[in-house]
Amino acid sequence: MENIHIEDIRYKKILKGGSIDIAQGEFVLICGRTGSGKTTLLKLLKEKAGTDAGYVMQNPDNQIVCDKVYTELEFAASAGNASRDYVRTRIAETAAYFGISGMLDKEVDKLSGGEKQILNIACAMAANPKILILDEACSMLDPIMSDRVADLLCNINREYGITVIMAEHRTDRVFANADKVVFINDGFVQSGPMRQMAHDMCRNPQEALEQIIELGCHRILTSGQEATAEKGIPLLKELVELADERIIIMPGCGVNPKNIRKIAEETGACEFHFSGRTTCESDMLYRNPKVSMGGTVKIEEYKKDVTDPDIVKAALAELALKDENDKALEKKTKESKKLKRVKRDDEWDDEDDDLEDDK
Repeated sequence: MENIHIEDIRYKKILKGGSIDIAQGEFVLICGRTGSGKTTLLKLLKEKAGTDAGYVMQNPDNQIVCDKVYTELEFAASAGNASRDYVRTRIAETAAYFGISGMLDKEVDKLSGGEKQILNIACAMAANPKILILDEACSMLDPIMSDRVADLLCNINREYGITVIMAEHRTDRVFANADKVVFINDGFVQSGPMRQMAHDMCRNPQEALEQIIELGCHRILTSGQEATAEKGIPLLKELVELADERIIIMPGCGVNPKNIRKIAEETGACEFHFSGRTTCESDMLYRNPKVSMGGTVKIEEYKKDVTDPDIVKAALAELALKDENDKALEKKTKESKKLKRVKRDDEWDDEDDDLEDDK
């Protein structure tokens, strides 16, 4: 399968621009609000992939065409004039992998919604696709079955190297396994690898924050759409306030013991991402001076980057100092309020005494 590339994605008034690149073997997660155009984008990707793609719909009942589990798998595996022996073998292998060997003789209408969806995914796999496209395949399942389907998809991607493209509302089970995330925001398609901070690539960070909260994510790693978190303090502060404890805003990029307290104090963030990295000598004993791993390019192959415990401790000490300052300020504020209250009470007492004297 060749990589999928679509430039200037447009469809009627639903999709208004953007591009997407999907490499072979990637796990791609497509996110967006209901009605944002996720299904439309999936159909465009399916059209681009052609016969290489297997497609799984949101409602499992809409895809089943046969009465029994075996005949449903047989129908899927028979595509392309496959031999009878191949079809039988393919059914047995697929049923064993998906754990449905014991229900091959079952009637489809006796299956639960989750079992039907697993059957649909199994049928898509029985056709030996190079790409598996799923349109919110877990949305109609209960949490337990949804987790089982999500695990199956992650295993398919890892074990067989099949490209998985998945639109989903509940992203918590698959987000960590995704290689790339695609956001559809106001008709515009934006994508990037998971190793990047996807939120920093968004057109509207405030709107994207609400969408990510709606998707059920627990934290956002962001530099405030700047080169470093320190430069991004103004937006980070705004995001922390907008999040209002509904999601964790985690500043990252360029965070170190020298600036972590400043970032914490000025943004109100409570979690931070940094490597605490330092360079040290390799433990390799034999070193051939005539050869470099970089060929003709000289590289520091006998040095390695590691997380330095002392740097981590220094950063934690800065945060502890901030906490002490916060507690001292809180104590001072309480004492100040108490003094003001006592002073006000004394003034009221003096006024009462004056009234008594006037009488």
